[in-house]
Amino acid sequence: MHKDNYDNRHKLRLYSLKPVGLNSPLSESLPSYIMRLAMAHHITVGNLVKYEIVPRLGVKYLLNPKGLWNFYDRQESYNSSSQLSNRLIGVLEELTGNKNLDQLIFNISESLGKQNVFKNKRSWCPFCLDKWKAETGIIYEPLIWNFSDIEFCKIHNFPLQRNCPSCGHEIYLLAAKSIPGFCSKCGCWLGNTENYQGVKYMTNTTWHEWAYDNIAELLTDLTELSRTDLSQSIRGFLEVLKKTYTIKDISQASDIPKVSLREWIRTNKRPSLKHLLNLSYCTNTTLREILLEKPFLNPCLEISLRKSVKRFSLNKTIVDHNLFVQKLDLALKDDFPPSIRQIAKQLSVSPDTLRRNFPEKVKDITKKRKDKKRIKKIEIQEKIRETVIQIHSEGKVPTTRGVIEALGVGYLFARKENVDAYKSTMQFLGF
Repeated sequence: MHKDNYDNRHKLRLYSLKPVGLNSPLSESLPSYIMRLAMAHHITVGNLVKYEIVPRLGVKYLLNPKGLWNFYDRQESYNSSSQLSNRLIGVLEELTGNKNLDQLIFNISESLGKQNVFKNKRSWCPFCLDKWKAETGIIYEPLIWNFSDIEFCKIHNFPLQRNCPSCGHEIYLLAAKSIPGFCSKCGCWLGNTENYQGVKYMTNTTWHEWAYDNIAELLTDLTELSRTDLSQSIRGFLEVLKKTYTIKDISQASDIPKVSLREWIRTNKRPSLKHLLNLSYCTNTTLREILLEKPFLNPCLEISLRKSVKRFSLNKTIVDHNLFVQKLDLALKDDFPPSIRQIAKQLSVSPDTLRRNFPEKVKDITKKRKDKKRIKKIEIQEKIRETVIQIHSEGKVPTTRGVIEALGVGYLFARKENVDAYKSTMQFLGF
């Protein structure tokens, strides 16, 4: 037996890297596992995907160089039970010898509606990353951070971050240069807690704690949930509610459309996770109780409705109003101001933060840049006309190559308006 195990290990193409925290609230995500697997072999995610994963997926359109873009474009499907993620897990299990990698995804998503279950960009808690780096050296990104309804880390009571503190960009869940805990665009370490001193700690976390606790419970019971008829559990729970409340009452308390509630009862249509969280919150019944414990089987069960808490968007950045106004005013004084993205990068915020807090100044800067660009385009077209005429006056045929060499500008005729300027001048000269 020992010899068989030894032989099997040596037949594996890749290291048998074990996922972190399976069957726990901080279970590792599939993108995180792929990043760590690439690191374990001292290669990039891009090379791991291109040379080891894609050739084994059996998807023809991914095999050409342009097809690889389609692999990285399907960000949300990495975390749910999709055709791509299921094939991906099969390939990774074959390469590593692990047989439990289906727990890296929310494998009951097929039993629920798939509307906005997951974010399509990375989010992280810098304090968790910093702690794991110091204590274990194993840096990874949990699946729970990727849920759309999870906006904070309950351990540190800190809002999950979605913009790199260095370059200000949002970061793809998986990219060719992805590394756990680092920005794939600029390489910044995302666990440097000093970079987030302007971020507010959360208050009024009632709804967010409810969402976090319920999703965390589901992640610890994924194996059992995958063997349960979730639609039947939801229908049974709603039938019990209908004995005491009308569909209208339930709809008002849970903020779920009446038509959706009726469809869940009468048909096999599946509710989204967002709606299920609303339903569980307004009835003060956990998702685990609804889906696994089947409280509706209790004939004496009485469920009371409570008013649902309205969700609120977290303000994750403290804006130094005077500093930001000063920076935007300086940009406006420039003959050709920097872009809003460039200004946001200098201030270590996202462009959306500037647009949200200073809409008029952002509008003025954008307009000034557009006006300058339009003038510059007109000037280039005029130079093309002058150059064509000058070359012709020298007794030469003014070809496009000749115009490019004379002006010293590459890709000059990549723009249609420049081609039109060239053609109209050539026609004027009789060509």
